Amino acid sequence: WGKERFAELKDNIKSCRDFLKSISCYYAEEKEKTVKTASLILREFSLADEHFLEKKKSLSFLDHDDILLETWKLLRTNSRICKKISHSYKHILVDEFQDTDGIQMDILKMITGNSQATMFTVGDSKQSIFKFRGADVVVFDKYKQKADNNFLLKINYRSSQSVISFINTVFGKIM
Repeated sequence: WGKERFAELKDNIKSCRDFLKSISCYYAEEKEKTVKTASLILREFSLADEHFLEKKKSLSFLDHDDILLETWKLLRTNSRICKKISHSYKHILVDEFQDTDGIQMDILKMITGNSQATMFTVGDSKQSIFKFRGADVVVFDKYKQKADNNFLLKINYRSSQSVISFINTVFGKIM
């Protein structure tokens, strides 16, 4: 069980979740069949997930989600370590902030909340692409509303004006 096998298992679990979503829609009229099928699939998912967690633990392996959760728990339960970390920084820069999730935001609040550290974020809600990994653009939007200062960067050096106009037109109807 190397990293590749864990990644494959994680992908299979995600596929299983996606499949469950699709069959629940497809069999909406056939509730009995849907419930039985979903129950069987959930049981298999639960067994695979249990095996995955046991294997990770036996190998002292942490994935992205584990690292976030363990960091969150450490900062939440150990004020001495939280203070030490927060006093280590004067400024914190978070790029691609639109791809932040609730746990990451809570970690940032714990770090900046115990010191005079300032947080500078850069992001664009139109570029949020990590929802599959838990990113929540609402976290970005709420933070942006409460931020002391917001600056709009009006010059884009990465894209042509025609691309920018197209994106703004499309997203202008959505957002």
